[in-house]
Amino acid sequence: MQDGRVQEEQVTARRASVLGLGYVDTSKIQKQLFRNVLSVQELRQQKIVPLSADEHNIHFGITTTTSQQTITKTRGRFTDQRLNFSIISETGFKEYMLLYDPPKKVEYEDISINKDTSAGKDDIVEHVSQTLEQVRPDDMLAYLVQQAYELKASDIHLECQKDNVRVRFRVDGVLHPVAYISHEKYRHLAPFGKIQRRTMTGARVDGNCVRHLRCIGISIQVARHSDSYSDPATCRAGHGSISCC
Repeated sequence: MQDGRVQEEQVTARRASVLGLGYVDTSKIQKQLFRNVLSVQELRQQKIVPLSADEHNIHFGITTTTSQQTITKTRGRFTDQRLNFSIISETGFKEYMLLYDPPKKVEYEDISINKDTSAGKDDIVEHVSQTLEQVRPDDMLAYLVQQAYELKASDIHLECQKDNVRVRFRVDGVLHPVAYISHEKYRHLAPFGKIQRRTMTGARVDGNCVRHLRCIGISIQVARHSDSYSDPATCRAGHGSISCC
């Protein structure tokens, strides 16, 4: 077990003692799932998970951020069973949620651009758009950068529109739409204020713009979020340098 996890469990155990509640180190128990007790949405929103359950007893794991209101409502809901509540670590709770609600496997497909005809272009754009809505912002950026590299694109444009955000690649001087993403997804992606990730091609993303994509030399133009969506400013990160338009 990593030292960080050991330390987290020790801190959680001390907090449980202060609160006068039991403590369970979920890294040392066989995790069982009891799907008929609470829905996955309830587990996630209320920060509570059944550790064990039978006809007469339910042992719930809660975190230090689980509200007292959740505990009270849970007691009122399961009046026919004897309930017990124990503190578990945040990491332990996340591990349970991965079991109850495992992430969907996203199938990435290569983006293709037909320069001579629009046949099939709408289908490609729709498929890529659906893919991007399913993945995390850092994975989305990595995928776009990788695909732009494969297509020898010089620019990636993220453009705010009224109903969505358009993603376009510049290939041989021509901008081609490759996807549309929601404003919500875009807000997580731009303007990269706190993101510090490694893309699949090894490029680093940090600061207010995408920085130093030296390894592939792709320029990314990102429209800063604007309520008006009209003529938004763009950030441009080029070959080893940063400038804001």
